[in-house]
Amino acid sequence: MDYDDIESLHIQKTLAEKALSMFYLREEDSRGLIRERLDILKIQVAIAFLRERTRKNGEIDPYIITHNTAWDYVTDQLGPRWSDIGLDFAIAYLDACYLTQGRTRKRVHKGTPYFYVSKRLAERGDRDLAESNMLLAYIEDVLTEKGENKDPLETGAASRLHNTYGYSKRTLKGILKKREVFAEDPLYPEELLMEFQITEGFLPIVLPFNRYFVAYRLKRLMQTPGG
Repeated sequence: MDYDDIESLHIQKTLAEKALSMFYLREEDSRGLIRERLDILKIQVAIAFLRERTRKNGEIDPYIITHNTAWDYVTDQLGPRWSDIGLDFAIAYLDACYLTQGRTRKRVHKGTPYFYVSKRLAERGDRDLAESNMLLAYIEDVLTEKGENKDPLETGAASRLHNTYGYSKRTLKGILKKREVFAEDPLYPEELLMEFQITEGFLPIVLPFNRYFVAYRLKRLMQTPGG
């Protein structure tokens, strides 16, 4: 790990600690026991604090830092004990990535927030949505690691799909091959998934609602002659 990496980790941990201090309280009672509690009213303040810093050239730049961000540290600190609150942060992180992508019109890697959304959903027992978010995390890895001499089949998302959700290596490789269909990497993982389902058959999953993808598809439909 070089100096820049160490400095980046320090910045992210500092931001995470700042966000956590806004609502995560550790208090010692009269018997010397440590009690932990959350100030529910301050959670959105902490989310806004991280959201404001998540942008191109910001302290949390999704184009530079794709893992070990302040968001990751916060949601890991909260889950699984407070998985619902950890989920709020993971979803906000994903939304911040989409907002950054929308501003720059250049693809942002969203595999990490999808991974944490899935992880928190699984802790709540929502297996179907946890599976679909993990699949989207894997597709993000497939798109990001294209041409980077990395194997998406070796990622955490691929491992969980195979070991936890029963995806065969053949299915994962089939999804991997579909990235070659696109001349430019799609902005939304659903696009690659749709291409796979059209040619290979539909996967029995429940996809989460993605307002950014829906708006994108509607815009394309309106721009199509006769649409």
